[in-house]
Amino acid sequence: MQQKEYCRYHQGWQRPFYGSRADKEEYRQEVRALLKRQIREKWEGQRQALASRMREVEAVREADRLVLNQDLEQNRIRARALTVFRDENKRLMEQSWKERSVSRSLEALRERELLQYNPINWSGTLK
Repeated sequence: MQQKEYCRYHQGWQRPFYGSRADKEEYRQEVRALLKRQIREKWEGQRQALASRMREVEAVREADRLVLNQDLEQNRIRARALTVFRDENKRLMEQSWKERSVSRSLEALRERELLQYNPINWSGTLK
């Protein structure tokens, strides 16, 4: 009984060189089915690996797109802030120039009035 079981169990491992046509054809069919299954499993593994890589690439692309958008938005904000800073500096400089011009004209007017009442006596003739 044990020997029969052993032979039946290991019968699948033997190549049927001398068996009947049906045995040989059954063996070939099993080998073909096994090879097809192995090829199918290999293709499925490759397909899954490719799909996984594609998902990874898509995630990296999305992350890169988000980072580029954030950089672009930060650059826009920085440009706006610099524009406001530039405009404010220009306004302050123009105001300073205007105040300096007004103060010069007032100083010239004051000196003209002083000279009108108290002229400079360079030659020393007026005493």
